[in-house]
Amino acid sequence: MDAGAKRISIIMPCYNERDTVLQAVEEVRRVPLPIRKEIIVVDDGSTDGSREIISHNLPKEIKAILMPENRGKGAAIREGLRAATGDFVIIQDTDLEQDPNDYNKLLAPLLDGTADVVYGTRMLNYRTNSQEQKMVFLATLLLNLSCNILYGSTITDVMTGYKAFRKSLLDSLDIRSRGFEFETEVTAKILRKGCLIHEIPVRVVRWRSREEGKKISWLDGPKILYYLIKFRIL
Repeated sequence: MDAGAKRISIIMPCYNERDTVLQAVEEVRRVPLPIRKEIIVVDDGSTDGSREIISHNLPKEIKAILMPENRGKGAAIREGLRAATGDFVIIQDTDLEQDPNDYNKLLAPLLDGTADVVYGTRMLNYRTNSQEQKMVFLATLLLNLSCNILYGSTITDVMTGYKAFRKSLLDSLDIRSRGFEFETEVTAKILRKGCLIHEIPVRVVRWRSREEGKKISWLDGPKILYYLIKFRIL
């Protein structure tokens, strides 16, 4: 099958992102790719008006899933996966922190058959402009080290928001996480299957603080470490 006949499903979980969700969707729509795009926006029980924006303002070709209550990012992604029909999957947050123009770099190893999963690592282009960003950087380094010790891997960015998969691989993992532990569960299960995670440098175009709506911070590091250990043992 040629690349033009393939399709990528872009799953966009959204929780209380009324100021950025439409722009994020439009940026994803504009990105030129060598394969067809299927965009799936999943509202995770937003209470700030995001739900209404998604209900009434998205183009007709975009799939919208409205969850009745907030169940967590992992649960939203799982709902998106049930609706996805693509050969490949990318998870795209709706907070505009990362640049959809990096999709082509993430897709290249999948399309040429050299990888089944590609992570976009932020660590090679990391810029620390505030104390909070420095703390996130240090926490990420610790989590990467812990993951590599536990799983015998060489990953540089476990918690990256940009992960691209062959959908058949993702479907085989039996992901059960409801919250942010999705990131660690999917990484743990991929590594335990013996799959190599291919990493590509990506850009962060806008850093958000906790006060600006960032859902996860360096304070979540101990919880993420717990899940890395849990999924290694189970």
